[in-house]
Amino acid sequence: MKRMTLFLALVGCSLTACAAAQQPVTPEPAPTNRQIIRYDTIHHPAVSDRGMVVSQNDIASRIGADILAQGGNAVDASIATGLALAVTLPRAGNIGGSGFMLIHMAETKETIALDYYSAAPAVVDREVYRDESGKINRSNRYGYAGAAIPGTVAGFQRALENYGTMSWREVAQPAIDLARDGIVVSDDLHYALAAKRRVLSQDSGSRSVYFKPDGTLYAPGETIQFPDLAATLEAIADEGADAFYRGSIAALMDEAMSESGGFLKRTDLEGYAVYEDEPIRCPYREYVVALMVPPSSGVYVCQLLNILENHDVGDMGAGSADYFHVFAEALKRVFADRSVFTGGRPQFAMPVALLTDKAYADDLAASIDLQKATPFSEILPGALAPEEESRDTTHYSIVDRFGNAVSNTYTLGSSFGSGVTIPGTGVLLNDHIGNFALSVGEPGATGFQANPNNRPEPGKRAVSTISPMLVFKDDKLVLVTGSPGGTRIISAVAQVLVSIVDFDMNVAEATMAPRIHQLWSADEADSLQMERGHSMDTVRLLQRKGHDVEISPTFGSVQSIYVDGDTSYGAADPRRPGALAVAPD
Repeated sequence: MKRMTLFLALVGCSLTACAAAQQPVTPEPAPTNRQIIRYDTIHHPAVSDRGMVVSQNDIASRIGADILAQGGNAVDASIATGLALAVTLPRAGNIGGSGFMLIHMAETKETIALDYYSAAPAVVDREVYRDESGKINRSNRYGYAGAAIPGTVAGFQRALENYGTMSWREVAQPAIDLARDGIVVSDDLHYALAAKRRVLSQDSGSRSVYFKPDGTLYAPGETIQFPDLAATLEAIADEGADAFYRGSIAALMDEAMSESGGFLKRTDLEGYAVYEDEPIRCPYREYVVALMVPPSSGVYVCQLLNILENHDVGDMGAGSADYFHVFAEALKRVFADRSVFTGGRPQFAMPVALLTDKAYADDLAASIDLQKATPFSEILPGALAPEEESRDTTHYSIVDRFGNAVSNTYTLGSSFGSGVTIPGTGVLLNDHIGNFALSVGEPGATGFQANPNNRPEPGKRAVSTISPMLVFKDDKLVLVTGSPGGTRIISAVAQVLVSIVDFDMNVAEATMAPRIHQLWSADEADSLQMERGHSMDTVRLLQRKGHDVEISPTFGSVQSIYVDGDTSYGAADPRRPGALAVAPD
């Protein structure tokens, strides 16, 4: 009897379960925040409701996060992070270089574009750049003659004074401690020093800093100290930017330049100016993208997005040949325009209104054949080909708990800049003179080196591919991003944005997704470059459309933060070793 009762109970349960299974099931509501951690995604971001710092170096990220934990805002943390990178990532982090910074202040809803890029000294003698054949050789950019006026310290001071909450001393002390006590040489730093050994060893100042007394390299795991840089940072902490542009550091730079044939003079340092502008605002679908003004390449990121907006790339699918075909064709048209419409401020005013005009982008988009690649020769204006630019830049993104944000990209130009370290300062100088058009008027000159809009003039900025980005939806900040990478910056930051907006990826997935890059060339020489990780089926389909595909090294190092209300989602790009997203404790 008990067995029968148990049998009937089991049958009853089964019948009930079956009946329930036949009833309509109301699915659980999907998470409203697509960035939330889910098990249907491969890559996941760091998550915090106290802010986030994402940079190319783990030590610098932690220093920025510590500043946030102490109550500093995103601007305070950005200066501390930038100064720390001058110690921990000397090939790109700097106080002897320059860059571009976007700042968003949540309370006032103000977004600021800060241009602290290098400017040409009053006198630049291009004869110094001639090689043995008598031709201007841009590769001769190393040494004292390669340095333009550094802008980093002036830019950091402008940001700190106008939008920060801490003192120079508070934001500089962590970097001072790092420089004085030393850092452990990582495999990445050892590799970078080995790669630039010839350039750095030619300068006595750099030899004394980056090599042992016997000339050998520091090995991974050994400690390298920067006492002169610590003293320079101490002076800046005490006196602010005046120490660098008018005080003791300026005097040492002027003396070294005079003795070594450099163009940079103390009067150039004293006259350096930071520009503060309204950013370019570029609508993309339901978002508004804030971008840097020229001579940054924000205008070309906007043009690229405007062209893409004409195509439903979301339906094409992430990683598809159709999407990459449209993206590559759009890049060809953007870089064709960039080759002729770009020049340095303040002497040259770029046609921003034209290049960011939606109707103009519509015409460019209409010229894209969805079935085959357009020959370079059929893309106008096509007068000049883009010059390859250095990839050795670095970017960091920061959001604080108040909703303020900083997107900052800065650079020495080439890896370790000019290779020159000013004696007694520990300051590595940039090599940005080489970014100017030194070959204007020379027979056979091509690219930006032949563009008269980019020739060096007193106080003029050179053109730059740097493109930090802030993205808004319904007037609320949703994305902070940017990248190093030379010309690849433009394509890298756009691909991250498209992956989030059109392909519904979280910020970590968008960061990890394999990228492509396409330049424009008058002589049909440029291939469609694709990172490893793309499907070979996709590669073959693109080849059938007429693309000359090349599997190439990685593109950029996109450090990003997605923001949803009070929550920040950070994604550090693993394409450069040591990158890390850190939340404050």
